[in-house]
Amino acid sequence: MNNITAALAAAAIAAPIAAADSMTYIADQRLIIGFGAQTDLAGQTTSNTIQQRPDTPFADWSDATAQGVSNALGFATMDSILTDTSIDAVGFTSGGGLLPADALASISALGASIHTISFDISQTTTFSLDANLRATGTGESFIRLTNAPIGGGDTLYEFRNANNTVDIQQQLTLDAGQYTLTFQAQSGGRLNTPGQIDATARYDATWTIVPAPPTALLPLLGLATTHRRRAAQ
Repeated sequence: MNNITAALAAAAIAAPIAAADSMTYIADQRLIIGFGAQTDLAGQTTSNTIQQRPDTPFADWSDATAQGVSNALGFATMDSILTDTSIDAVGFTSGGGLLPADALASISALGASIHTISFDISQTTTFSLDANLRATGTGESFIRLTNAPIGGGDTLYEFRNANNTVDIQQQLTLDAGQYTLTFQAQSGGRLNTPGQIDATARYDATWTIVPAPPTALLPLLGLATTHRRRAAQ
């Protein structure tokens, strides 16, 4: 083996052989909420709330809900699709109401769309996060990644958006282990003086495993073979 062939072979052995991993889901919490309440001048409160969850964890889910009272209403939707290499989640909320002068003491409204999912990866893996976050009024949307199952761990990545529209394009490389990803939108508020609540929030996000590049092994071995053939001529 001459020096060039030996160098190519050594580089091929040293080149990392990366392979795309997959996610193993270990916990799934998806929830949409609609809520509205009002209190009259005599102190009597009327409220209605509804919460919707998927019947089957990890299954594709699409639903919408709305609930409230005559002067305050919360609305929320969610569409989510899970595969072994990606999470697609879209949620929208609105919370609104009107507190007229001299008619009611207060109103409250809330719409919330929350998708929290934990997963395990068996090797170091790079993920792509592509998201659009919107919020108006008192609405807020955010994304958070922690390094433990639901309810624990440290925050590795978080982006919060209030009264704005932002696009996120981010790549994160994670070591083998368990992680939790949360997408959330919520909007609404409470009024104790005459006025209006008008708030919305939305997230539209895709979390995807980035395919590993082709290994350097086969191209380098091909170059070594070509060199040997030329040397033999």
